[in-house]
Amino acid sequence: NPGTGKTTVARLMGAIFKEIGLLESGHLVEARRSDLIGKYVGQTTPKTEAAVKEALGGVLFIDEAYSLVEGYNEGRSFGEECITTLLLAMENYRGRFALIVAGYPDEMRQFVESNPGLRSRFDQFWHFRDYTNEELVTIVDRYVAKNDYVLEAGWTERLLEAVSAVPRDKFFGNARLAREVFHTMKRLHAVRVLAQGLSSRNDLMKL
Repeated sequence: NPGTGKTTVARLMGAIFKEIGLLESGHLVEARRSDLIGKYVGQTTPKTEAAVKEALGGVLFIDEAYSLVEGYNEGRSFGEECITTLLLAMENYRGRFALIVAGYPDEMRQFVESNPGLRSRFDQFWHFRDYTNEELVTIVDRYVAKNDYVLEAGWTERLLEAVSAVPRDKFFGNARLAREVFHTMKRLHAVRVLAQGLSSRNDLMKL
């Protein structure tokens, strides 16, 4: 699901693979459907190959990878060409880059099942669960501390109430929600500082 740390972990995997000698540089290249698939015939293979070559020595991370197979049944997608190119690259550049794909669980299962080559090459699946409300408050706390702010007494409980009230549907933002909460707190704090003419360090740093 969104905001569960997939990109962060992909970046860490690249660093780990470099440290243990599996990859040369361990850098991360992020790609989505629009970065790999062209609008016209003849554009998809070069775009996909370019992304792979940029990722050599590191990790190619494709978020929302299930979108690559959209339109298969209607015969209007270049996704099959993209996947074929990726599979060929995984063979031709074996050991020279890592490919990590991510997305919603159900859609990703359909993605892997859409092509026998994908089923045979992807043999490790990691589910990133949603953060608990308490963990989201901890993330906000870390944003607060990292930016040298302090929380007013009682705000942790109020934060917990706030994040607990957010519906946990398919679009729940997880850590993105925590970041948005922190930025909202900063913005409201700035308005209050200006409106009340606050100037002491304690007033300026207390959210």
